[in-house]
Amino acid sequence: MDNNLINILKDYGLTEKESKIYLTLLKLWPNSASAISRNISENRTTTYSTLKEMLKKWYVSEIEKNNYKIQRWILRIIGQLLYNNY
Repeated sequence: MDNNLINILKDYGLTEKESKIYLTLLKLWPNSASAISRNISENRTTTYSTLKEMLKKWYVSEIEKNNYKIQRWILRIIGQLLYNNY
């Protein structure tokens, strides 16, 4: 994963884990917490907790697919990051 991009996102207030998840979602959205955690080599429950925190900050959204309780995570626009920090 590109450390320069992680550092830029950290400058906007994201943690390192949030930054890794965000960059992963740029490539793989929408996707499940399990798929995201595999991509960043992180524990699924930790990834899920981080996604829930990101949801509270409006960095991601949660969707259901085909009336199942299958959670998918999608990005909100990066402008929200800029708005929150300026």
